[in-house]
Amino acid sequence: MRKIQARRAIAEVLIDNPTGLTGAEIITRLDPKVSRQSVTDTRHISNLMRGAKGVERIKDGGVGVMLTDGLSVHKYKVLLYKVTDEQALIDWLGGRVR
Repeated sequence: MRKIQARRAIAEVLIDNPTGLTGAEIITRLDPKVSRQSVTDTRHISNLMRGAKGVERIKDGGVGVMLTDGLSVHKYKVLLYKVTDEQALIDWLGGRVR
């Protein structure tokens, strides 16, 4: 599995926050040494967590983001990542998280 160090760092953040986090919230809580090159935006979080066992990706998490770019306002839903089975996530990462 590629980028295992980044995946483990994301898993640590998710395990420490059982209520769930968005991709932007995960990035702010990551260790800067890990996230400097391998995780720079929320698309990287989404790609790295694709196929993760024990993590639920909630599309209708009630989380909306508003952006203004001059004249218009855009609203879109973001994914909420929540750990449902901690042991399955640890096994998916090869048995070590911390």
